[in-house]
Amino acid sequence: MRFLTLAVCVFVLCLPASGAAAKTATATLVNNTSFELHQIFLSPSHESHWGPDQLGQEILEPGYQYTLSGMPCGKYDVKLVDEHGGECVIQGDYLCGDAGQWILTDEELLECEGFKTDTASATLINDSSFDIYALFISPTHSNRWGPDQLGDEVLETGYSFTVSGLPCGDYDIKLVDEDRDVCVVEGVYLCGAEGESVLTDEELLDCQGW
Repeated sequence: MRFLTLAVCVFVLCLPASGAAAKTATATLVNNTSFELHQIFLSPSHESHWGPDQLGQEILEPGYQYTLSGMPCGKYDVKLVDEHGGECVIQGDYLCGDAGQWILTDEELLECEGFKTDTASATLINDSSFDIYALFISPTHSNRWGPDQLGDEVLETGYSFTVSGLPCGDYDIKLVDEDRDVCVVEGVYLCGAEGESVLTDEELLDCQGW
């Protein structure tokens, strides 16, 4: 896992070198979402304007983490901006010392006021002669698969499975059968209620890797 570390000097709180050293805070943001985060802003909660973008030219991709350090202890507001310009503002987090890890999830972002709220749902009908034992979904821009959507379930022949709550966007979909044969469908755009997609033997047998 990549570590991106930056000593943060919030523009309203940079202190002169003289005098006793103030207590500082360190916190690590873990991006366990499906979103790329393109900007992270900090502001002391009592201020009305944001400090500089902490990421600079970096992008906090899904599965990676970013460490903020050197901040004076206190309450902070944090603004996160994704690749689509969606914003999430988290207010009043108290940071001091080693604040540990803050793990960010899709659920938290999608519930965040002001963030991208358009989501997708789609139903896969297994009309093939294969039982599907695993179903993975990943944003097309990511190089990591998300968790198995089926969990402990099996999508048997003649049954359907609905995926919902995904942020709108382009996705790759990976299907795995009982013999561990794999089919990857790339670049499927999902947004809103996408209706039903029927999976057939012909489609699976034509799929590279099956």
